[in-house]
Amino acid sequence: MRAGLTGWILAVGLLAACGGGGTTSPVARCGDGRLAAGEACDDGNATSGDGCSACAVDVGYTCAGMPSVCAAFAWDVAVWDQGIWQ
Repeated sequence: MRAGLTGWILAVGLLAACGGGGTTSPVARCGDGRLAAGEACDDGNATSGDGCSACAVDVGYTCAGMPSVCAAFAWDVAVWDQGIWQ
């Protein structure tokens, strides 16, 4: 076997062991900062109660962007009192 051929066989063997050499997309997972199917938000962390917990928007928050940035929103409650919204 020639010396150049040995290196080529080794390289092909390494590509096969590492899963080929083709292009693959990384597997989406909650907490990676990238919105994927089934995620309402993804802020890039696993912290609960910060507006985006387990890739779902927490009550009282709104989230947008990638990675998601979440902010609390103020509740504005109107009361109907004697024919007037107050």
